[in-house]
Amino acid sequence: MVSEERRPRLSGFMDSFNERRRSPRYKALKESLLAFRCASHEATEGDGVLLDLSKGGCRITSEVPLALSHYYRLVLQATAGYPITIETAVVCWRSKSMYGLKFITVGGDQEELLEQNLLQLRSVS
Repeated sequence: MVSEERRPRLSGFMDSFNERRRSPRYKALKESLLAFRCASHEATEGDGVLLDLSKGGCRITSEVPLALSHYYRLVLQATAGYPITIETAVVCWRSKSMYGLKFITVGGDQEELLEQNLLQLRSVS
């Protein structure tokens, strides 16, 4: 159990962690899916579930393992609209079958589509 003296300190840590995010993260809809392919290992491809989404990245689950620091091409189905293609995303962290990816390259028209999807997710949050 954490002592009362340490709670404010932990709280401050979490505040500073949350402030490091450049853009807000929105919880994805239950039926949000994705497909991916590794840029360096073409044979590594799979699918998963999109858990949350921001302008700069996403959190996913997948039964197919993704490698830390590897680059992937993603196709996200975040809402009922058109799928979003992320040309390059890198795996920043993992925990069992959950992964955090940072978007590196998003094409101009896809960036607009991403923004539209984020607005839709924001309205249902």
